[in-house]
Amino acid sequence: MRTPSKRKGAYTITQDLVKELFTYKDGKLYWKDHSGGRSKKGKEAGCVNGLGYRQIAVNKKTCLAHRLIWLYFNGKYPESIDHINQDREDNRIENLRDVSAATNNRNMRISSRNTSGYTGVTWVASRKNWQASTQYDGANIQIGRFKEKENAVMAIMSAREQLGFHENHGSSL
Repeated sequence: MRTPSKRKGAYTITQDLVKELFTYKDGKLYWKDHSGGRSKKGKEAGCVNGLGYRQIAVNKKTCLAHRLIWLYFNGKYPESIDHINQDREDNRIENLRDVSAATNNRNMRISSRNTSGYTGVTWVASRKNWQASTQYDGANIQIGRFKEKENAVMAIMSAREQLGFHENHGSSL
């Protein structure tokens, strides 16, 4: 059931193994049969980690549930999975998409440290204006400085659309 991966001593988890261990329903994986350990047949697999993602131990390897669900349906372990609606607990297959890490970063929630209410819009006290900026493919892009916050918000939204950011980027749940 296990096949060697590129890392020495590590094993990848296959679609067959995931389907052997779990049933899927409404974005959740349930144990089919799990002898040993505390988990029981029919119980939802795993627990939620400190970052809000459900994780499951498979063959002594900790895996994120959304990646296992992608593997379950698509037969390949994804590079990076994006929760389209930004809800880390919503692992329904229709809410998941296999994207590059860079694309995944273009659909992030607003940071809890954000004070302007908009991702990419910052008050620069020394200049007494609003700055609009973003990161794209590792480069910091300065969009502009604005006297009015609303103008900075419109500029950042326009730039994100042109750069291909997901429409949910910078929103809050």
